[in-house]
Amino acid sequence: IFEITGKKVRTLVNQRQTAGSQYRIVWDATDENGKAVSSGIYFYRLQVWGETASFSQTKRMVYMR
Repeated sequence: IFEITGKKVRTLVNQRQTAGSQYRIVWDATDENGKAVSSGIYFYRLQVWGETASFSQTKRMVYMR
């Protein structure tokens, strides 16, 4: 999760996952220190690495308290 300025707010998952499975990740709107973040625009990045291919996508989200 990144602020609109590009500063990293939090990493939600950074481990190997089983291919072919579906995952649901829920962000509790806190930073790496557990402090609540402000309302605003944030970006999240999904990165996948495989033996034959890789994928990266960044999307925007709006957090409103």
